[in-house]
Amino acid sequence: MRIAAATWNCKLIAGTETYLREVLPRLHSVGHELALVCETASPVDRASIVTNAEVPTWCVDDLGLEEVLKRLKSWRPDVLFVNCPSQPTLEETLLDSAPAVLLAHNYHGTCISGFKATRWPAAEPCSRKFGAACLLQYFPRRCGGLNPLTMWRLYQNQSARLTLLPRYRLVLTLSEHMRQEYVKHGLPPERVRKLPPLGFAELPRPGDPERKRAAGAPWRLLYLGRIEFLKGVHLLIEALPEAAKGLNRPLELDLAGEGPEREALERRSAQLMAEVPQVQVRFHGWIGRERRERLLSEVDLLVVPSIWPEPFGLVGLEAARHGVPAVAFDVGGIRDWLHDGVTGVLADARPPRSSSLARAMIQCLGEPQRYARMRCKSLEIAAQASLTTHVKELDGALQEAISG
Repeated sequence: MRIAAATWNCKLIAGTETYLREVLPRLHSVGHELALVCETASPVDRASIVTNAEVPTWCVDDLGLEEVLKRLKSWRPDVLFVNCPSQPTLEETLLDSAPAVLLAHNYHGTCISGFKATRWPAAEPCSRKFGAACLLQYFPRRCGGLNPLTMWRLYQNQSARLTLLPRYRLVLTLSEHMRQEYVKHGLPPERVRKLPPLGFAELPRPGDPERKRAAGAPWRLLYLGRIEFLKGVHLLIEALPEAAKGLNRPLELDLAGEGPEREALERRSAQLMAEVPQVQVRFHGWIGRERRERLLSEVDLLVVPSIWPEPFGLVGLEAARHGVPAVAFDVGGIRDWLHDGVTGVLADARPPRSSSLARAMIQCLGEPQRYARMRCKSLEIAAQASLTTHVKELDGALQEAISG
């Protein structure tokens, strides 16, 4: 089977690219021919999704759309594996090339901003069905910026994506939350499928469920992801003093990622550390795979403070395979991997507040035997997530799309 995967960026940026890095080599290893179509390849210093020279990569920014489409047509794919490209015009053109399957990594065609969250009167997830009425909410609820031209352009783009959805033979999701999102927007339930949990090709040495910190030693927390408002990093930082007081232990937070809020949050963290000596915050910027694995093997707790309803949150399974429990707001697809009281603690998200996050951290780390059980259960859940099973289901969906 000739599979042409299409995505926005062929560099490792976030969850979508991490997913493709795991899945595409496995599809190639079971005998399928692969090609990758992307819109951009930046930043240039980031690792690429595909490193196999046998897999051609055609980038619109480098070659131009006409040349990319020419090469794709010449390659003659059997099926398109589409992973939420940013331009509806490109998506529509691609859909003329072959039968297609969409994997919805985000709110593709179901939200003007794509974030499915509002900022006023409180920053919180939005559950509205996308449509013209969303235009009336956009400015009052601060769904995005304040430029009406931008709002209209985004609305048109998302409307175009929604119109294109019926052209896909199947729409796949990574969580039940996202499956329900697309059924709510009019797709037949039998054409929207949740894939089984994703495992990872390279498993580390299993985490130690009995690992204990010395009495009074700091608990180590980790955030992995973009540093931007709707990721809720500001709420995590503000939660640290209350959590440290409730646990009666120092807290050390490692933040790995880049984004527009980093500079402001570095200033706030410096101020906070001066006021509360029990709290330490370290910003690492973007980190590669080796350093990411090392941090995951060293920390005690993953925190996912997202305000927007995460479509899934792949980082939770990454942490679980190291035996690291998680605390997260109860939003979006988080519940598909974070089992409340079993592999971590869900914080109340009505609306998301730093105090709710602090209480969840105290609940997770405050009782040693409970925490040890969460470490064991995290390892069990991670072991159940199989890359082989996931790719087998994906393979079957792609084959089904070809047969119609």
